This record gives sequence, structure tokens and C-alpha cells, in this order.
Amino acid sequence: MSFLYVVFFTQRRSWKWYDLLHLIPVVIYIADYWDIFLMPAAEKKLLIQQGMSHLDGMMEFRDSRYFGPHFYWQFRTTLFSLYWVAKVVIMVRWLRSQGSITPEIKIWRNWMISFLICQFAMLIIHYISLVTSIHFLVISGLFVALSLLITLVIFFYPSILYGLNLPEPPQLTPKIQPGVQLTEEGKQKMEKAILKMEALLEEKKNFLIEGYSVHDFSKDINIPAYQISKILATLKGFGFVDYINQKRIKFCVAKLDEGAWSTLTLEAIAFECGFSNRNTFTQAFIKFQGYRPSMYRRRLKKFNKPGA
Repeated sequence: MSFLYVVFFTQRRSWKWYDLLHLIPVVIYIADYWDIFLMPAAEKKLLIQQGMSHLDGMMEFRDSRYFGPHFYWQFRTTLFSLYWVAKVVIMVRWLRSQGSITPEIKIWRNWMISFLICQFAMLIIHYISLVTSIHFLVISGLFVALSLLITLVIFFYPSILYGLNLPEPPQLTPKIQPGVQLTEEGKQKMEKAILKMEALLEEKKNFLIEGYSVHDFSKDINIPAYQISKILATLKGFGFVDYINQKRIKFCVAKLDEGAWSTLTLEAIAFECGFSNRNTFTQAFIKFQGYRPSMYRRRLKKFNKPGA
């Protein structure tokens, strides 16, 4: 099932008829032990009691009708090993096929590497048991200890698998304010004005100027300040300060994603983005991204670590 999970994810497909071929080992096992499945309950109970008195034999499935006493233990180890190698090959090919390693791909890659390492550790115990005379209880204890260790590590360090769970940025979509009636012509004029405002800000980056006001913007774009406020309130649902701060935070996130400002403090970044202090920068970042800038920087540092 873990092999099919890797296949389904990397190939973006669902079940195919030939996936049922992976059930062949199950069919062999059922056919071999069919007589035992059909036993009356009393006989099954007696068989279980006999097996519990000799755990090594029970573990090796020595009651096989068609195979030797150690067949299933060896076959299972070999089968798991082949699947493990196949998963490694599929994962490596998939990673090489990606044009760029995005944070989402890194999360999936880290998850699969952790999963494959855990499986490899299990296989090592299998192979040790094949070449040495370790008692069944010792092997079981190793399995339990390893499973407990993996569980504790994942529990206390979930970012190994999933990274820092950041909420999705709030979606601030344009909206017409309730009670405001616009003609089609009036709406088109406002939308045209919005496009002009966006183009100017993208070209000049005026929003990076500290203390940049609606009156400053009015002079730069030759639109009366009251009209700018009305357009933003009607189509965006917020005022000029939020509009400029949204632009600043978007610019900040883009620069951080590029790897810029990695050595700057949050205060310095705030000034670079046009904010007068760290507090207003943090409040705006939370408002438009949904989390603190310090959390976003930690996430970026994690993903940009060598080998991350």
C-alpha cells in the first residue's frame, strides 16, 4: 500500500486494474492457510495455544502446506526490500522531473525520506534476524522500541514531516459596499481608475515611501483624494492606508521569498517596506498574511537549509 501511495502521488493517477497484481502474495498466503481458516473454533484455539508456547515457530509460519518452515519470513523480507528499493527509485525520478523545488514539494520529499528511513530500519531488523539466532522476543522488542522512538520524534517534531503549518493568507477580494448603487458606466470608470492606480504603484513603488498619504498619491496620479477613497471603499472594501499596507506586505513577502533581507532585522525590513516601526509592520503582516513575519522567516529558513 505504501508503494501504491508513492505511485499514485508521483503519477497523479488513481487505481488501475493491474494494481491488483500486488495482491498476489495475499492470495498465496490465503491459499496456503485455507485449511486453517476452515477449522472449527475449538481447533483454531488449540492451534493458537500451541503457537504461543513456541513463539519462534509462530513467527515463521511453520505450518505452511506448500513451503518450507522459514519461507514466509524470508519471502516477506525480500518482498519488503524490493518494494523499498522501488519506492526510492520512483521518488528520485519524480524529484528529478520537477523543474523547481517548491516548499510543498520539500514537505512531501521530507515526509517520504522520513518514511523510507523508518522502513529501512525495520528491514535491518529483519535481515539481522535472518543471519543471527536472535530470539523472537528480542526482535519484537526492537520493533516496539523503534516504533515508539519514531512516534515520539514525529509527535514532538511534526515539522520534520509537514513543515511549519501556516494558515492561508486572508482572501481580500473586491466587493461592492452594501447600499452603494453604481451604474454600469460608473463601475467601469472606477475599475479603470483602479487599474491606473495599480499600474502607477507597481511602476513607481511609491508605497515604499514612509508616511505616503492619500494626498501624496492624489498628486502623483492626478485623481482627487476623495475619489481615491471612494473607489477603494466601494470596490475594495477598505481605505487607503490598508490598500498601501497590503501593497507593502505583498512586496515584503516577494523579497523574502527571493532570499533578500535574510540578514536584516524585522525593524530594518519594516523600514525597507515603508513602515515607520516594527509594530505597525507586524500588525499589517498578520492582517494580510494571517501570521507573524517572524514565523514566516522561520519557515523560509527551514526550507532554505542545505539539504532541506
